[in-house]
Amino acid sequence: MVKQHYTERILTMSDAKKFLVFVILIGCSAGAFAAAIEPIPEEGGFSGRVNVGASWLRVKSNTIAGSRFGDLSQDRIDSLFDEPDSESSFMPLLNGELRYTFADTRTQLFVGNSLEDWLRFDLSSALGVRKQWDETGIFEGAFLFSAIPTEIWEDPYVVGQKREETDRTSTGGRFGWSKIYNSNFHFTYSYRDIDIDDELSGIWLGLPTASRDLLSREGDHHKAEILYVHQLSENQWIAPTFYYSHYSLDGDAMSNDMYTLMLTHTFATEKWRLVSNLSYGFADYDERNPIYQKTQDDDRYGISTTLLYPNFFNVENLTGIFGVAYWLEDSNIDFYDTEIIAVTASTMYRF
Repeated sequence: MVKQHYTERILTMSDAKKFLVFVILIGCSAGAFAAAIEPIPEEGGFSGRVNVGASWLRVKSNTIAGSRFGDLSQDRIDSLFDEPDSESSFMPLLNGELRYTFADTRTQLFVGNSLEDWLRFDLSSALGVRKQWDETGIFEGAFLFSAIPTEIWEDPYVVGQKREETDRTSTGGRFGWSKIYNSNFHFTYSYRDIDIDDELSGIWLGLPTASRDLLSREGDHHKAEILYVHQLSENQWIAPTFYYSHYSLDGDAMSNDMYTLMLTHTFATEKWRLVSNLSYGFADYDERNPIYQKTQDDDRYGISTTLLYPNFFNVENLTGIFGVAYWLEDSNIDFYDTEIIAVTASTMYRF
């Protein structure tokens, strides 16, 4: 295939835009778009990327237990009315994508996962196909599945004794349309069916069945995203993104609509790239929580910055990645407050 050397220098407007797609991916913004926005190679064969590294995490959460790679919250709590305590851990980072391109038809098959999903504790993978029409854009269809389950608490409302972990998985699909009619607009929609092995919310408290049903975390998740890329100067870009998520869960007290606006700024030199993100969102829940006797609502804030060193250690196609991210979910019910600080160091090889 014809390799795209985004990391050497900014040559033309086209090259700059291609590299922007790459740094947006690593900058934890609009992750589902990144591979789809990148033009499908004109030469057939295998290509892809592999990212290996580690993250240090400090997490405050009463609901996320962790993953197969480590614990992210305490298995025992002493109150249902206090915000969570913090837990620190190191976790390995390993993700990537393998692609095969049919050059004659500008069609590409792919399987893999993305760095930004990994940092959001979404360990799902995608198997799908992309097709490029020069005048219309790039279309993508993918099957989504949980290659590695996320671990949550069977009953997060157990107090004064050890809580038990259970697996949270999801399956679904994704549709994407990038470079819409040769513009800088990109759209994607995804659907997931969320399944929890042992959903026991509220049993320890002895809540009646009707109240426990309101706390169920299983059900459907719909998400729509729209992204626009705008070039400010020869080496600077901004990319505003709007997200809408609808959790139609079995428990009405857990069902919600979430609206998020994210702004990504990219600054590029011949030697390094800096990607920064700011986000704000809010979530409105459908019904009153039977434990706290009020309806939950959340404000969500995020900030991150990622530094990329192309040609790391003078190795062609190897990029060093160093990132810091902060995420806060401030709920009107203290129990559901969440805070995450992540420091990540990794290397990514593109082939």
